[in-house]
Amino acid sequence: MIKTARSCFTLLLGAFLLTGCAGSNQIQSTSPSRTVYADSDLIEWVDHLIEYEDGRLRVGTMHDDDHIYVAIKTTNRGLIQSIMAGGLTLWFNNQGDESKGFGLKYPLGIRDVSEPGSGRGPASDRGGTDQARNDLLNKTQTEMDIIFEEGKPIRRNIEANGAFKASSSYDFGALSMELIIPRDAASGSDFFVAVPTDGTWGLGIETMDMSGLRGQAGQAGGGRGGRGGGRGGRGGRGGGGRGGGGAGPNAGGLSPINLWIQVSISPDLN
Repeated sequence: MIKTARSCFTLLLGAFLLTGCAGSNQIQSTSPSRTVYADSDLIEWVDHLIEYEDGRLRVGTMHDDDHIYVAIKTTNRGLIQSIMAGGLTLWFNNQGDESKGFGLKYPLGIRDVSEPGSGRGPASDRGGTDQARNDLLNKTQTEMDIIFEEGKPIRRNIEANGAFKASSSYDFGALSMELIIPRDAASGSDFFVAVPTDGTWGLGIETMDMSGLRGQAGQAGGGRGGRGGGRGGRGGRGGGGRGGGGAGPNAGGLSPINLWIQVSISPDLN
């Protein structure tokens, strides 16, 4: 029960700040209320994830003086298949528009980490062993591509990027991903988002068009694929953020994601 009109107003204001303007892809970043760990458990993201793409995808952003935090989750089986096969690409810019300033592909797809000429992909995974499949999935979660020039990715190990941290997992029918991105080049990471205190930044989210592989992707479905992880993960943390966010097991099929979100950072909310 809502006890007072003031508490009701506070709840409505909080919902407005979280979701931004209805029908738009503009959101207001807020500061985390607790320490954020890149462990892909998403405990820190309760009430900070917003639905996009007809509920297929949930995205959240937070910030403090030193870092930008990004979390992405999906329970949509078709989208999980697409990401497991072709990876997830994120684009960032300092203007808040849709320009591809610099990019990050994480997690990678099985197609990205397979040996050249092996023919490994959704179809051939059906004939492989569970161990071979899990080895490939682990590699997709411990490596990433940094993209300073579109079409020319640079492969890096997650552990070798200074203050940048990342983790992803395929657990309980969900794909969860979490990033901690420095806001300053002095962090020792080649990948940072230099956003002014009262500025905006753009976040682009893309998945590969897998429509030609619909008949081949059955084995990439969202079962338990093992947990990879970036730096800073705290193993054994259970619970948060597992349920919800789906739109049916195959809603949307393997249709690609091409989403841009404008994120505002206000000093009043720091």
